[in-house]
Parts: sequence; C-alpha cells; structure tokens
Amino acid sequence: MKEELIIITGISGAGKSTAINFFEDRGYLAIDNLPVVFLPKLCETYKDNKKKVPKLAVVIDFRSWENLSEVFNSLDELKKMGISYKILYLDAKCEVILNRFNYKTAVNAAMSTCHFDSVDIVTP
Repeated sequence: MKEELIIITGISGAGKSTAINFFEDRGYLAIDNLPVVFLPKLCETYKDNKKKVPKLAVVIDFRSWENLSEVFNSLDELKKMGISYKILYLDAKCEVILNRFNYKTAVNAAMSTCHFDSVDIVTP
C-alpha cells in the first residue's frame, strides 16, 4: 500500500471535520485540529511507522497558523524527511458559512473570514 499524507486546512465552516471523517472512513489515521508546529514531529513518528500506519490525514486549522513562515518551515521539514504530502484547502462562500452556523457563530465567522463593506444582521 502506498503511503499517503493529506493535510486538510481551510476557513472555519468550510467542512474540514466532514473531510477528515471522509478520510477516516477510508482507512486513514485521522487527526483533527493539529497545531502546525506539531506537524514535523508527528511526521517523524509517521515516517518511522509507515508500515503500521500507511495513510495519515490531519486537519490543521487555518487560525492556528501564527505566521506563514511557520507553515513553510514545517512543510520544508517534511520535504527534508522525504515525506510527500498533499494539501486539501477547503473554502466556502460567505452565504454558505452564514447559513451553516447559528446566529452568534455566524456573525463571528462572517467577521473573521468574509470581507464585507458593511454587515447588516437582522434578528427575528
């Protein structure tokens, strides 16, 4: 079986949990909400145990990316270890995110991920 590492990320509400569940149902070891700084150490362990765990999928929340250099450093470390990976970035239209969350969560998601000139929220 070919080894695979899938890194799932994206904006809040885009379906990262659904995606990780999809991979888990297909035999991947699935890890949700992994801070990006832990990725190289996890992959070091993965590299040493690929025969036992040939398929790994991790969700790295976009909000945990303190800065992009941290992300690129982690990905560079994976390359140095000889670990290939695929990144699945999930996005969603603002309308979808607003419909997915309840009122309070929707306002926070809209403010942090959507760019509006102005936001008018009407409560029932």
